[in-house]
Amino acid sequence: MPSDLGIDEVLQHVQSTISTKQNLDLLKPYMKDEIFAALNQMHPCKAPGPDGMHAIFYQKFWHIVGDDVTSFVSDILHGYSSLDLVNRTNIALIPKVNEPKTTAEFRPISLCNVLYKLVSKALVMRLKLILPGIVSENQSAFVPGRLITDNALIAMELFHTMKKRSKGRKGTIALKLDMSKAYDRVEWGFLHDSILFARSNRRECEAIVDILNKYEVASGQKINYEKSEVSFSKGVRQGQRDELMSVLNMRQVDRHEKYLGIPTVVGRSKKAIFAAILDRMWKKLQGWKEKLLSRAGKEVLLKAVIQAIPTYLMGVYKFPCSVVEKIGSAMARFFWGQKGMRRKVHWRSWAAMCTPKCLGGMGFRDLSVFNDALLGRQAWRLVFKDGSLLSKVMKAKYYPNCDFLDASLGYAGSYSWRSIWSSKSLVKEGVIWRIGNGSTVNVWRDPWVADELGRFITSKPCEGINQVSDLIDFSRFEWNEDLISAHFNERDQKCILTIPLSLREPKDLLTWAFSNDGLYSTKTAYMLGKGCNMDDFHRVWRTIWGLEVTPKV
Repeated sequence: MPSDLGIDEVLQHVQSTISTKQNLDLLKPYMKDEIFAALNQMHPCKAPGPDGMHAIFYQKFWHIVGDDVTSFVSDILHGYSSLDLVNRTNIALIPKVNEPKTTAEFRPISLCNVLYKLVSKALVMRLKLILPGIVSENQSAFVPGRLITDNALIAMELFHTMKKRSKGRKGTIALKLDMSKAYDRVEWGFLHDSILFARSNRRECEAIVDILNKYEVASGQKINYEKSEVSFSKGVRQGQRDELMSVLNMRQVDRHEKYLGIPTVVGRSKKAIFAAILDRMWKKLQGWKEKLLSRAGKEVLLKAVIQAIPTYLMGVYKFPCSVVEKIGSAMARFFWGQKGMRRKVHWRSWAAMCTPKCLGGMGFRDLSVFNDALLGRQAWRLVFKDGSLLSKVMKAKYYPNCDFLDASLGYAGSYSWRSIWSSKSLVKEGVIWRIGNGSTVNVWRDPWVADELGRFITSKPCEGINQVSDLIDFSRFEWNEDLISAHFNERDQKCILTIPLSLREPKDLLTWAFSNDGLYSTKTAYMLGKGCNMDDFHRVWRTIWGLEVTPKV
């Protein structure tokens, strides 16, 4: 059980980060609009709790039940009523293995009542506004603007450095902690793997052990030292390892297999990394009797289940072409059918099947392009989230003297870095400058105009004009039409003069050209990678696939 004394000892080292204004905002009474906004954040038809009510009931009939729901939820939030009234849960046990025999081989999922979830959702909506300021930057999950893959990528870079570190430098250790999974002990909020990095000396190892001991006393949780692991960088001598192992009391491994579901070290051969993905997809396909599914049913299965399996790993690593081809072949065989070892006729190539529906195809994902689009999201964040911990690590290691878009691949980089860097060309193809004061945008080299001919100036460069700011009359804050007409062709003149200028003289902003808000989206990046003109979709195909009829081929 948690100890009050232990908690007090820990909290005395925690600095207060909530301001008086933030505290007053958190303490404000909950209003009806706030409860309704929280309700609309909930999925309408998720599995119901013991009362059998879905969120869609409250959403559709809010004009009838809204006052009663608000009063009920507010009384709980304000401390007037007990949560016991709705704290009833159906526990669904999801098997983690094919033939589970013990409780430990199930993953428990709680199906709560909607009103219970509405209470927690209302709290979350208030808290998420201040979470970035109170949750340290090395915690990347559940905070708006951060991705769980940030921590995974940072860990991959540290493991890569440990693997490549020369013997003459100071050694490093990595500790992967495992928490005891006893159901009366674990708090399900602590779901993620924890990895600690430190210098390989006795003082830091003893400090870590002391902190873990205090954590156990304060939280009531226990570290499972038998399953916890420690690994060392190349520069740590065997004698030093033995000394530190006696302090840590954990088992030593050459490398940690996975962190947050991602292999930690990638060698020259990529087969071992992606073999598990291929095996998992194949088992999913084998588990369905193809004779029982129509072509439309197979389409739904492939798109909703099979294509989703590699998505997480594709956001971190570039899949080799051979792996993508194997996945495509497996999906094609399942879709067209196969009798024993003899496959049926494939009436269209898989490449044609991966053409978007709006262009006459079946809309299956081209996984190679989709892989680039997902990696492009990481590249985009390295450019526009330059204050994040991941961006700081990558910049310090690979491009200390420039930004990501100008960075070279370099030598001996990690596989995750090479994967993200490979998507840079796709990102650069879709960016465009939004002109503010024009001081940071080069007229001739940067993308800053837009029409059907592209995003670059087509006129010949001339002396005396370098930055876009050279084309602006700052006395009136308008375009210098005389200068523009004298040095640019008719197309460029039209593009430049249609760009609005603001009297506030904001800074220039690099944006994504294919979204309304200027932010990168995987969907538009995928369409760009497929070579689609997003302003010229075949409307007839969009109409056909939009019909409310059975999607039978």
